[in-house]
This record gives sequence, structure tokens and C-alpha cells, in this order.
Amino acid sequence: MAAYELKDLERDPPSSCSAGPVGEDLFHWQATIIGPSHSPYENGVFFLSIHFPVDYPFKPPKVNFTTRIYHPNINSNGSICLDILKDQWSPALTISKVLLSICSILTDPNPDDPLVPEIAHIYKTNRSLYDKTAKDWTKKYADTDMDVLNSIVLDPRYHDVLSLVKGFRNGVVYGTKIRFPHALVMTLLFRTGSAQDKLKAILKATKAHARGLAFFVTTYKSLMLLQRYMSASGKNTDLHTFVAGFVGGYFVFGEKTSVNQQIVLYLFSRIAMGLVNTVMKAGDFEAPPKSFALFAAVCWGIVMVLFRRDKSTLQDSLKNSMTYLYEDSNHWSSLKTLLWHNK
Repeated sequence: MAAYELKDLERDPPSSCSAGPVGEDLFHWQATIIGPSHSPYENGVFFLSIHFPVDYPFKPPKVNFTTRIYHPNINSNGSICLDILKDQWSPALTISKVLLSICSILTDPNPDDPLVPEIAHIYKTNRSLYDKTAKDWTKKYADTDMDVLNSIVLDPRYHDVLSLVKGFRNGVVYGTKIRFPHALVMTLLFRTGSAQDKLKAILKATKAHARGLAFFVTTYKSLMLLQRYMSASGKNTDLHTFVAGFVGGYFVFGEKTSVNQQIVLYLFSRIAMGLVNTVMKAGDFEAPPKSFALFAAVCWGIVMVLFRRDKSTLQDSLKNSMTYLYEDSNHWSSLKTLLWHNK
């Protein structure tokens, strides 16, 4: 039902209102109301959260203001005292009609059925004070340049595009957080050269990791959106997910660099564990006792054999780490290189 209403809203949106789902969740919508003219809320940009029950439209949606507002029928939690959202709800009502009804109580509050009695009392006894306070709140919480920008970034119509922007941002941030400390430690331990050369190496590795994650997230999410729009059902499938990940992995992480190798090998190890867990869940059986201990023992036994026989077969960072631990610890020339410096 919510999907049909969304189409109606897109075709014939109510004046000064907008609403739509948050992401792909048709049971959670975001709405925006522009304060009605000739009211103390004029030009204010108010945001609301809408949650549909599973038996909608036979039960009313839960609608709350997320922008603070001074009003006798709307409390500090954003709850709204409106009869059509309670006992007067009808399956014939729509979100458009609900939003228009909310706009109506912004113009004409109902102080005789208040949710905030104190504000209702001021509305009845000192209308000028009520209007002034409501205008002040509107200016403070709903009528700034930032709120205009918020009205754009919270508009459901732009959610999909803006999710690409945030995905790129999160890729940069996460890649930087993960790679910088790792590159710092590895460079200080194993790299020779001047401080400037070491700093350049750290920044280069950090940039490569952050850039890779940012472009992969953006590529993946873009392809998922494209496939969803092209799908008859309007929903993504496992095949869509694989295609988006496959294309992103090939074009973003396909070059064989040290950073890409570390990322892909890390991913591979997690895939192996994930597949094992998937098989165990499908078979509905528990791991044998000490199974992880045996798994750890086999992994360590194999890697030590590979290192001893031909360490060139190992990934560079693993090889360097193991050389430092197992070979460099066999050599020293003084007390200084025994306990303080490696070489």
C-alpha cells in the first residue's frame, strides 16, 4: 500500500509537503512540511518521521516531528495530537491527507485537546506571547540556511544520490583510519631511508587504501541502484549484489599492488570463514570441540613451512613480518642490537 501512495505523491504532491521512503525501507518514510503562510511557523522547514505498521492502512501510521516546534498539539518528543492518527483513522486516508491535516493544525491549533496544556493555556490567554514564542522557535530550529540544506539532504527524492556521496566519504574515512596506523608501524619497522621518504611512503599507502575503498563503495552502490531501477520488482537480488561487487572488485582492486593484495587477501580469509559458517548453519550442526584450535594449528604449521622452504611465495608484508620475527632474531652484533635496535 505504501508503494502505491508513493507513486501518488510523486504524481500529485500536496502543496508545501513532501514525503518518501528512507532508502529501500517502504515502512519508514521521511516527510518535510514548509510552515504555512500567515502563521507563526511561516517559512519554517519541519521534518517528520513516518513509520507504517505491517497492517497499514487498517492501522494508522506513526508520525512524529523530528524538528522542534512550539505548539499545543505537538510535544517535545514530536508526538502529534491529531484525531485521524488515533481513533478517527480510516483506511481511506492517505499520507497526503495526513500531511495536509498537520499543516492545518499549524494554522489552526486545537487548544481544547492539547498535548501540552501549558502552551494551550498561553494560546488561549496571551495570543501575542504564543505567536512570538512560536516564531522564535521556528527561527531557532526550523528557519536557518542550514535547515534549508537539511531539507534537501533529508528529502527522500535525493536519498539514493546522496547515499553515493556518503558512501564515498565513508570509504575515504575508513580507509584512512585503517591504513595510516598500519603503514606507520610497518614503515618504521621495515623501511629504510630518510624521514621524508618514510612519510611519503606512509601517505602514499594511506591514500591508496582510502581511494580504493571510496571508489569501490561508490561503484558498488551505483551499480546496485542502477540494477534496482532496471528490475521489474524494484528490488535488488543476490545476483545484483554479486555483479556490483564483481565489477567494482575488478576495476578498483584489479591492479596487483601491495595495498590491493593486502585488502584482497584479508577479504579472502573472511570469505573462507564466512563460507564455513554458512555450510555449518545450512547443515544445522555445531563445530566440533577444539575445532578453532585445530584450524589455528594447521594455518600456523603451513605458513611456517612455506616461510622456511621458500618465503618468496608469501605476500610481501607477511614475509617482512616473519623475517623480522624469526630470522632477524638470530643475528646481533652487540648488546645494543640484541635488545634495542634490530640492526
